[in-house]
Amino acid sequence: MSLEKSPIDVLIITAVKDELDVVREVESDWQRREDSSGYLYYMRRDKRDAGHALSMALASPIDMGGDFASNLATRPTNELRPKCLAMVGICAGWRGKVFLGDVIVADRVFRYDAGKLRAYQAGEGRVTDVFHDIRTYNLKPQWVQFAQDFGGDWINTIRAKRPLTQEYQTLWLLDSLDAFESGMGEEPVRREDRKTKCPDWATVLQKLKDEALIRLSPREHIIRLTNAGKAFLGEYRIVNPDGIKPDPDKPRVHVAPMGTGNRVVEDPDLFPTIALYERKVLGVEMEGSAVGVVAAVENVDHCIIAKSVTDYADLQKNDHFRHYAIEASYRFLVAFLKAHLPPTRAKTADDREHVHLDLLRAVHLRLGSVRDWVNLHQQCQAINLNLVVLLGVMTANDLQSALTDLQNI
Repeated sequence: MSLEKSPIDVLIITAVKDELDVVREVESDWQRREDSSGYLYYMRRDKRDAGHALSMALASPIDMGGDFASNLATRPTNELRPKCLAMVGICAGWRGKVFLGDVIVADRVFRYDAGKLRAYQAGEGRVTDVFHDIRTYNLKPQWVQFAQDFGGDWINTIRAKRPLTQEYQTLWLLDSLDAFESGMGEEPVRREDRKTKCPDWATVLQKLKDEALIRLSPREHIIRLTNAGKAFLGEYRIVNPDGIKPDPDKPRVHVAPMGTGNRVVEDPDLFPTIALYERKVLGVEMEGSAVGVVAAVENVDHCIIAKSVTDYADLQKNDHFRHYAIEASYRFLVAFLKAHLPPTRAKTADDREHVHLDLLRAVHLRLGSVRDWVNLHQQCQAINLNLVVLLGVMTANDLQSALTDLQNI
């Protein structure tokens, strides 16, 4: 028989295994565990103020999507009884309102593709009307305020190097190439700052070639701007007369609605469309609302979804920021919970005395042996009160096997 342990502070869910792998990589002390169904999860403790520790469990479903996430979240929630159910990982953000690597804390999560679809013929055309059914799962008001006012010390705990965006690298290469062709600069490939300004040289070169902004002359070993490239650069300079805008050097935290959908989306009109009925939305992903449902149904005290922006859900979607974004979301979450999730109250001498008395009564009723219940009493100096409930339904054989378990608590 396996005895139930004390509740943990937080159960952290990731949408897919590679997100879980990144979280495990950034902390070396995750301990592998199995739940009652044989599925894997991981445990660790992180020191916090006043001698307390933040106890964490980490798990990931076998595939992406809300169905898998809700199944995964329900099982360990019932077994581990976390005070907080959380989710970290990546999301898409609204271009121009957030930046890659920024963390979005969902003040509410909702399904943006739920509701009723009505389709009908109107003349020679087909018309579709969507009637959205918005049910939100909300962050507690105090935590909304705490997240809005949360400091930036957690940023210093991110170990991954913040990458340069491909957008910046693209503009640098086009600008440098134009300067070279105008006789005002060195050939981009020979510039001393190429490796720092355009570290993803081959990828960026191929991207610009595919978009017909440059052409390559293999025989001459030279790169040339196309007319389309010159037009693109000229338009950018009109809008940005002070030169190429540098990437931000650190992530920001946004507290805003986050939508959950069934599909990976590449649609530049996605956010403007969702904003018609949830105007403050900043992020979209595929699992957050399912985790919110589990927290509500299982009556978990707190639920928080914190994800970092890795793309803009448009045609320029890529995984360039993925590793950094996953770690950023995890670092923010841990720092936030250490600051605002109330620590588990340490048991007092009175608590322990009540536990001992109840244990003695329960064991006496079952065994009737002074020697056995005294032996059990001596091994239960700091046992959790919920064991009393278990002892109340245990047989004598159960108690004998429990003695071994108790020594490990």
